[in-house]
Amino acid sequence: MVEQETKLLTKALASYLEQAQLTHVSLITRLSQGLSNQNYCVRGCHPSYDGESFWVLRVNSWASSQICDRRAEVANWRLAASHSLAPEVVYVSPCNRFYLSRYYSQQQQYNWSALSSENGVSSMTTALTNSLNESSPPHSYKSKHSYKSQRSYKAQQLCQTPSLKLANTLGKSTSTAIEEAGLILPLLNGLAKLPEPENKMSVDKQWHVYHHRLQSMFAKVTALQARHCNAAQTVLLTAWKLSYAKLVANIEQTEAMLRRLNHCMIRQQFSHRDLNPFNILLVEGALKCIDFEYACSSHPLCDLAAVLASHSLSNEQRQWIIEEYLASNPNLNHHAGSAVSAAIDLYWVFAVCWALQMAFDHLIKEGEVEVKTADKDLQAVEGYLACAEQYYQLISKP
Repeated sequence: MVEQETKLLTKALASYLEQAQLTHVSLITRLSQGLSNQNYCVRGCHPSYDGESFWVLRVNSWASSQICDRRAEVANWRLAASHSLAPEVVYVSPCNRFYLSRYYSQQQQYNWSALSSENGVSSMTTALTNSLNESSPPHSYKSKHSYKSQRSYKAQQLCQTPSLKLANTLGKSTSTAIEEAGLILPLLNGLAKLPEPENKMSVDKQWHVYHHRLQSMFAKVTALQARHCNAAQTVLLTAWKLSYAKLVANIEQTEAMLRRLNHCMIRQQFSHRDLNPFNILLVEGALKCIDFEYACSSHPLCDLAAVLASHSLSNEQRQWIIEEYLASNPNLNHHAGSAVSAAIDLYWVFAVCWALQMAFDHLIKEGEVEVKTADKDLQAVEGYLACAEQYYQLISKP
């Protein structure tokens, strides 16, 4: 069975590379198994580049395509690339099944730090944002701070702690570290200054979309439980429902986060919405981002929250980034400092929603109301549910 799957995959990859006009291929290697899609490093020749080079072939998964707009993804990727904030995409297949883009080797690779309380708002981040509000008079975010000129902070290397891994099939082992905390600010500001995308998704609308889809999934899971399922399937269906119940139990808390974010926004802006370490590359001394599945016009605090939530940063680095970003962003008012903690919490709420949807789409057969039986699918579901549980722990307790 494994050998047959390998042959089918090899044949599919060969077809993709031929469509993308990649010739003289001398290497194909899996970059990572990924949380959503599959990525391959390919060495070969492409008409867009003189001579042989390395490329990334990204094959989009069916599950992730259910919760993102692929056409908008490509448009926003190309927009960011035109401003040197992302690698150039040189080929997009019909129906957006796969993409080809330039590969950039990373000099240093670090393990993804294990998620811990320091990445939730129950950490020092709350104290930092509170101190900002107490020490800064109203409207002070429009003036420059001298903090940057006093010191530059080197980002701490991600500790060699166990990687965040999804059961067997979904582990991402490495991510690029940011050499200096200051490197991320030009990326944040650069994205904020891009033209507003055509696809707009306010945080309120995103919550409504996720909640509505999860409600529909809950109904299907309940119906499936009444059918004949084996023991492993029954356990996963029950676990999914219990995880979803946690989300529903905290709806009032989520709505309070949304109110705080709406209170500090003047207008929406370009938002990548997933600036975790896996999605940032260091290229010639500057940062570029990849993976624009969730990019859209959204709340100005989305990208800042993603950085604070998912990157291993010291408290001083966090405070510096918060101050500098809020000082130069015209799309936020003076309430923004007090809303940063809500933005971080909402980042993890949406991460839970994502994990539950991915778990469901790996549990249920495409377009059918039937539970999958393959061990690899069931292991993937276990992994996504484990992620959801970790993300829950990082949301502030009411």
